[in-house]
Amino acid sequence: LSRMNRRRLDADALRDTILAVAGTLNLKMGGVGVIPPLTSEEILAARMPHLWPENPDPAEHTRRSIYLQVKRSLALPMLQIFDAPDTATSCARREVSTVAPQALALMNSPFATQQAKAFASRIRDEAGDDPRQSVETGWHLALGRSPTDKERQMALDYLERNSLPQFCLLLFNMSEFVYV
Repeated sequence: LSRMNRRRLDADALRDTILAVAGTLNLKMGGVGVIPPLTSEEILAARMPHLWPENPDPAEHTRRSIYLQVKRSLALPMLQIFDAPDTATSCARREVSTVAPQALALMNSPFATQQAKAFASRIRDEAGDDPRQSVETGWHLALGRSPTDKERQMALDYLERNSLPQFCLLLFNMSEFVYV
């Protein structure tokens, strides 16, 4: 493993990892596909938005990505940016690209900001209001390790200037989170 090439998580795994770290992943198995909510821009892009009725149960929106209902005419932008396969053609293997819109999507998408808020709430529940303990807890949950002294100090400095949800969004955007 020490010589393994880095590999970016695919679209589905990245979405599921964000949900798991935020503590919102719904592990219910089986059942019908889930239609997640769309932003107003995505609804405008849909040719027939009335054919895309979002699931009325919010708990269903955070099910694993394998249960997301996909339409050929409307790909979910968050998944499409991270190279989700084209649903109109056969896909022997997934392509992997690294482009600027991926980072922008993780920083600005409603999905990422909503999950960052949930992650911040999870950290507050586990660590309280202590910034040092919040950094430790966030680092363990997102990256599976303790921060180095330098990383800890940088994170504490960042938390002094920004909110805990912003810190959580920062963790989601770290290369160590996105790449295996």
